[in-house]
Amino acid sequence: MNDTALWSAVGQALTQPMPTGQEARSPMQVRRRRGFAAERDDGREAVELVRDDGVLRWVWRPAEQQLHQGRRAWRSIGTAPGDVVQRIEFPPLGRNQITDALVALDERLNPNRGLRCWSETGWRALKPGELEAFKGRVLLLVHGTFSRSEMYDAELRSTEAGRKLFERWVGGPKGTQGPYAAVLAFDHATLSESAWLNALALRQALEPLNAKVDIVAHSRGGLVVCWALRMGSLPVEQVVFVGSPLTGTSLASPARLREALDLLANVADALSMLAKGTAMAFPPAMPLAMGAAGLASVLGKALHVGAGLPIPDAVVGLVPGLMSQSRVGNNIELSRLFPLPGSASYAGVGVQFKPDAVRQPIWKFWERFSNLTDQAKYYGAEVIFGQPNDLVVDTSAMSELGPAISIASSDFRLLRDSSGTHHCSYFRNSEAIEFLSQRLQ
Repeated sequence: MNDTALWSAVGQALTQPMPTGQEARSPMQVRRRRGFAAERDDGREAVELVRDDGVLRWVWRPAEQQLHQGRRAWRSIGTAPGDVVQRIEFPPLGRNQITDALVALDERLNPNRGLRCWSETGWRALKPGELEAFKGRVLLLVHGTFSRSEMYDAELRSTEAGRKLFERWVGGPKGTQGPYAAVLAFDHATLSESAWLNALALRQALEPLNAKVDIVAHSRGGLVVCWALRMGSLPVEQVVFVGSPLTGTSLASPARLREALDLLANVADALSMLAKGTAMAFPPAMPLAMGAAGLASVLGKALHVGAGLPIPDAVVGLVPGLMSQSRVGNNIELSRLFPLPGSASYAGVGVQFKPDAVRQPIWKFWERFSNLTDQAKYYGAEVIFGQPNDLVVDTSAMSELGPAISIASSDFRLLRDSSGTHHCSYFRNSEAIEFLSQRLQ
């Protein structure tokens, strides 16, 4: 079972027509064949999300194959045309066009850039001279991959405890002053730019600030903050990393990128199903689904998704936002990130996600991607994580500040709710909210 509404919305958002004036791609002898579909002869490639043995997978379809595909084309993955969940069509991309496509995908995922400030009506752009006028302390929130700042207020305000914490940060509904002069958020591109480039933009945006800064960084946002600190002095007093891949994530490993796109599609599908019937202003399923589908479309040809062909490490290098968090021994960016200078204090929140696939069968696919139990050994070719993780990030990477330094155990909260809390739900967990409340007051 899958959420057809979710994938239909993703397909509508990402499917692109061929530019006008593009000639047909099929040769004359092909176009003369009986049953030839002229309306499909526009040269578009496609990725299809198919269900194979209960697991969602991406399959790339080149233009010629999509015109003449039959049941035989599906035998390599054991599926039939009826198993297609969603089809996304797009003009063929050359290597020199991948960057442009990633920039466009980042714009779809998050059209905002730079610092924004919380107000009664939501996040807004800062007014001229407003930043330097703040005195005392400010709170800065930095989002992760595929995300945007709206994630923070939507997730925190989805529970009573989170709503109280957020209102205390921003000030009560009757105008009472909270512990911070302002609550800021930094929006940035997460795929087309490396974390250190995001950090340059963050440092430049913070230059006029005279107040002290506390930071909450989720996921890849933690790397952006680390790079900003690495580049020189900032008035930061403390940072709380939440599910951050401080020393990378196996999900961005070059050898597992195709499996990672499949995993993200399955996670988005599960989150969408779990959210049915709830009033979620910013459901985490949509950005994950858009990100996975968008990357599958952009990289489908280079990765040959759906095929068993080996791929070069260089494919990950085509996506700077992934390369900057790839958990491999020779990641040059991460090897130069630590140790961090300055006197800021560091804390962290993480979890070892262990879904109960018996009580919630929607998580059954997790056994195919995470080698944490004996039953997963039969699917070793699909395994991404060989150690505890939160669905997206290796748990051990969340507390490592380099190869020899870690966040103190007293400052790192490993959440107890391992079956209900994962990478996309930290800010709904009461224990995580309590920890944030204690650290940021």
